Amino acid sequence: MMLIFRTLEAATPGPWYATYNIDFEPENDDVGNWYVSLDEDAPFRGRTSESFVADFVHKEDALFIAHAPEDLRLALVEIYRLRGEVDRLSAIVAQR
Repeated sequence: MMLIFRTLEAATPGPWYATYNIDFEPENDDVGNWYVSLDEDAPFRGRTSESFVADFVHKEDALFIAHAPEDLRLALVEIYRLRGEVDRLSAIVAQR
């Protein structure tokens, strides 16, 4: 768990956004030049070294990666909460 937490802390601070390269015109909106950026308006200004995080072809991949840091943080918080609940209930059971 601590390794996941340290990895999250070492990652580029967010929020991250899944954005679309408006210069690329694919046959559909789901496949093309999607990327993850620190700038919500990046598709209108182009990809810059300051805002660019990762490049993808599929929209779903970009959305997954853009949400991953916050999703992992929320999952870790829930895991720690549940561990606390297990400890609390274990103590109650042990007293019986």
